[in-house]
Amino acid sequence: LKLSKEENSTSIAEGGIDPGCFIRIADLLLTYEFFDRNLTDQDESFVPLSLELAGKLTKELLEYTDDKGGFKEDINAGPEDDYRLAAVLAKLSFDYSGIDTDASKEWKNRGANAFKKAEESDSGGSSRYWAACELYKLTGEKGYRRIAEEEALKEIPEGFCEAETGDLGSIAYLTCDGRIDRELSDKLIGSILE
Repeated sequence: LKLSKEENSTSIAEGGIDPGCFIRIADLLLTYEFFDRNLTDQDESFVPLSLELAGKLTKELLEYTDDKGGFKEDINAGPEDDYRLAAVLAKLSFDYSGIDTDASKEWKNRGANAFKKAEESDSGGSSRYWAACELYKLTGEKGYRRIAEEEALKEIPEGFCEAETGDLGSIAYLTCDGRIDRELSDKLIGSILE
Protein backbone atom coordinates (compact mmCIF):
# COMPACT_ATOMS: atom_id res chain seq x y z
CA LEU A 1 0.00 0.00 0.00
CA LYS A 2 1.56 3.25 -1.10
CA LEU A 3 0.10 6.60 -0.12
CA SER A 4 1.03 9.99 -1.46
CA LYS A 5 1.85 12.75 1.02
CA GLU A 6 -1.59 14.28 0.48
CA GLU A 7 -3.36 11.00 1.23
CA ASN A 8 -1.18 10.44 4.30
CA SER A 9 -2.59 13.48 6.09
CA THR A 10 -5.79 14.41 7.83
CA SER A 11 -5.82 17.75 5.99
CA ILE A 12 -6.87 19.98 8.86
CA ALA A 13 -6.37 23.54 7.80
CA GLU A 14 -7.64 26.98 8.71
CA GLY A 15 -10.83 26.36 6.74
CA GLY A 16 -11.77 23.35 8.84
CA ILE A 17 -11.63 19.62 8.39
CA ASP A 18 -11.38 17.87 5.05
CA PRO A 19 -14.27 15.36 5.21
CA GLY A 20 -12.19 13.10 3.00
CA CYS A 21 -9.87 12.36 5.92
CA PHE A 22 -12.59 10.27 7.57
CA ILE A 23 -13.15 8.32 4.36
CA ARG A 24 -9.39 7.67 4.00
CA ILE A 25 -9.28 6.27 7.54
CA ALA A 26 -12.43 4.19 6.96
CA ASP A 27 -10.93 2.83 3.71
CA LEU A 28 -7.80 1.76 5.55
CA LEU A 29 -9.82 0.09 8.31
CA LEU A 30 -12.07 -1.73 5.83
CA THR A 31 -8.92 -2.95 4.06
CA TYR A 32 -7.73 -4.30 7.38
CA GLU A 33 -11.07 -5.88 8.29
CA PHE A 34 -11.67 -7.61 4.97
CA PHE A 35 -8.16 -8.36 3.73
CA ASP A 36 -5.38 -7.85 6.28
CA ARG A 37 -6.91 -9.17 9.52
CA ASN A 38 -5.73 -12.71 8.78
CA LEU A 39 -2.13 -11.41 8.90
CA THR A 40 -2.53 -10.48 12.58
CA ASP A 41 -4.25 -13.81 13.25
CA GLN A 42 -1.06 -15.54 12.10
CA ASP A 43 1.35 -13.28 14.02
CA GLU A 44 -0.07 -11.21 16.88
CA SER A 45 2.97 -8.93 16.96
CA PHE A 46 2.47 -7.89 13.33
CA VAL A 47 0.42 -4.75 12.64
CA PRO A 48 -0.52 -4.40 8.96
CA LEU A 49 0.26 -1.11 7.25
CA SER A 50 -3.45 -0.40 6.71
CA LEU A 51 -4.11 -0.51 10.46
CA GLU A 52 -0.91 1.34 11.34
CA LEU A 53 -1.72 4.21 8.97
CA ALA A 54 -5.32 4.41 10.18
CA GLY A 55 -4.02 4.71 13.74
CA LYS A 56 -1.53 7.40 12.74
CA LEU A 57 -4.14 9.48 10.92
CA THR A 58 -6.60 9.14 13.78
CA LYS A 59 -4.01 10.21 16.34
CA GLU A 60 -3.39 13.27 14.16
CA LEU A 61 -7.13 14.07 14.24
CA LEU A 62 -7.22 13.72 18.03
CA GLU A 63 -4.77 16.60 18.38
CA TYR A 64 -7.66 18.87 17.37
CA THR A 65 -10.24 17.57 19.84
CA ASP A 66 -11.45 19.11 23.09
CA ASP A 67 -12.27 17.74 26.54
CA LYS A 68 -15.85 16.97 25.50
CA GLY A 69 -14.57 14.52 22.89
CA GLY A 70 -15.40 16.44 19.73
CA PHE A 71 -13.42 18.95 17.74
CA LYS A 72 -12.23 22.20 19.28
CA GLU A 73 -14.35 25.26 18.52
CA ASP A 74 -11.59 27.01 16.54
CA ILE A 75 -11.33 24.12 14.09
CA ASN A 76 -14.57 25.11 12.34
CA ALA A 77 -16.09 21.66 12.67
CA GLY A 78 -19.74 20.83 13.12
CA PRO A 79 -21.77 17.92 14.47
CA GLU A 80 -21.26 15.97 11.23
CA ASP A 81 -17.50 16.03 11.85
CA ASP A 82 -17.98 14.94 15.47
CA TYR A 83 -20.20 12.05 14.33
CA ARG A 84 -17.59 11.03 11.76
CA LEU A 85 -14.87 11.23 14.40
CA ALA A 86 -17.00 9.02 16.67
CA ALA A 87 -17.42 6.49 13.84
CA VAL A 88 -13.71 6.38 13.02
CA LEU A 89 -12.73 6.04 16.69
CA ALA A 90 -15.24 3.23 17.25
CA LYS A 91 -14.05 1.42 14.13
CA LEU A 92 -10.39 1.81 15.11
CA SER A 93 -11.13 0.71 18.69
CA PHE A 94 -12.86 -2.42 17.38
CA ASP A 95 -9.95 -3.28 15.09
CA TYR A 96 -7.27 -2.61 17.70
CA SER A 97 -9.06 -4.51 20.50
CA GLY A 98 -6.84 -7.59 20.14
CA ILE A 99 -3.67 -5.64 19.42
CA ASP A 100 -3.49 -2.76 21.91
CA THR A 101 -6.21 -2.90 24.55
CA ASP A 102 -5.22 0.39 26.22
CA ALA A 103 -5.42 2.34 22.95
CA SER A 104 -8.64 0.52 22.06
CA LYS A 105 -10.27 1.55 25.37
CA GLU A 106 -9.15 5.16 24.95
CA TRP A 107 -10.57 5.34 21.41
CA LYS A 108 -13.81 3.71 22.55
CA ASN A 109 -14.28 6.33 25.29
CA ARG A 110 -13.33 9.22 23.03
CA GLY A 111 -15.66 7.95 20.31
CA ALA A 112 -18.56 7.74 22.74
CA ASN A 113 -17.77 11.27 23.95
CA ALA A 114 -17.59 12.64 20.40
CA PHE A 115 -21.00 11.06 19.72
CA LYS A 116 -22.46 12.66 22.86
CA LYS A 117 -21.10 16.06 21.84
CA ALA A 118 -22.58 15.72 18.35
CA GLU A 119 -25.93 14.70 19.85
CA GLU A 120 -26.08 18.10 21.60
CA SER A 121 -26.58 19.64 18.16
CA ASP A 122 -28.27 16.56 16.65
CA SER A 123 -28.11 17.08 12.92
CA GLY A 124 -29.00 13.46 12.14
CA GLY A 125 -28.29 12.05 8.73
CA SER A 126 -25.81 9.56 7.36
CA SER A 127 -22.91 10.51 9.67
CA ARG A 128 -25.07 10.00 12.76
CA TYR A 129 -26.18 6.66 11.36
CA TRP A 130 -22.58 5.61 10.60
CA ALA A 131 -21.39 6.58 14.09
CA ALA A 132 -24.30 4.81 15.82
CA CYS A 133 -23.69 1.64 13.78
CA GLU A 134 -19.96 1.61 14.54
CA LEU A 135 -20.57 2.24 18.24
CA TYR A 136 -23.21 -0.50 18.34
CA LYS A 137 -20.81 -2.91 16.63
CA LEU A 138 -18.14 -2.01 19.19
CA THR A 139 -20.19 -1.89 22.38
CA GLY A 140 -23.39 -3.83 21.74
CA GLU A 141 -25.29 -1.07 23.58
CA LYS A 142 -28.98 -1.01 22.70
CA GLY A 143 -29.11 2.79 22.62
CA TYR A 144 -26.77 2.93 19.63
CA ARG A 145 -28.76 0.19 17.89
CA ARG A 146 -32.00 2.11 18.45
CA ILE A 147 -30.50 5.29 16.96
CA ALA A 148 -29.09 3.42 13.96
CA GLU A 149 -32.35 1.66 13.25
CA GLU A 150 -34.38 4.87 13.66
CA GLU A 151 -32.14 6.66 11.15
CA ALA A 152 -32.39 3.74 8.70
CA LEU A 153 -36.17 3.52 9.02
CA LYS A 154 -36.57 7.21 8.11
CA GLU A 155 -34.69 6.57 4.89
CA ILE A 156 -31.82 4.17 4.38
CA PRO A 157 -28.68 6.33 4.43
CA GLU A 158 -26.48 5.70 1.42
CA GLY A 159 -23.10 6.80 0.19
CA PHE A 160 -19.47 5.93 0.54
CA CYS A 161 -17.97 9.33 0.04
CA GLU A 162 -17.15 12.62 1.74
CA ALA A 163 -20.72 13.93 1.49
CA GLU A 164 -22.64 10.78 2.46
CA THR A 165 -21.40 7.94 4.67
CA GLY A 166 -24.50 5.75 4.98
CA ASP A 167 -23.06 2.65 3.35
CA LEU A 168 -20.22 2.67 5.89
CA GLY A 169 -22.84 2.52 8.63
CA SER A 170 -24.69 -0.28 6.88
CA ILE A 171 -21.50 -2.33 6.57
CA ALA A 172 -20.86 -1.88 10.31
CA TYR A 173 -24.45 -2.82 11.19
CA LEU A 174 -24.41 -5.89 8.96
CA THR A 175 -21.07 -7.16 10.28
CA CYS A 176 -21.69 -6.69 13.99
CA ASP A 177 -21.91 -9.62 16.38
CA GLY A 178 -24.92 -8.17 18.20
CA ARG A 179 -28.59 -8.56 17.44
CA ILE A 180 -29.78 -6.90 14.25
CA ASP A 181 -33.19 -6.55 12.66
CA ARG A 182 -33.54 -9.19 9.94
CA GLU A 183 -35.96 -7.22 7.75
CA LEU A 184 -33.83 -4.07 7.98
CA SER A 185 -30.71 -6.12 7.19
CA ASP A 186 -32.29 -7.32 3.94
CA LYS A 187 -33.10 -3.71 2.98
CA LEU A 188 -29.57 -2.55 3.81
CA ILE A 189 -28.01 -5.30 1.72
CA GLY A 190 -30.29 -4.37 -1.18
CA SER A 191 -29.36 -0.71 -0.82
CA ILE A 192 -25.62 -1.42 -0.84
CA LEU A 193 -25.91 -3.69 -3.88
CA GLU A 194 -27.98 -1.20 -5.95
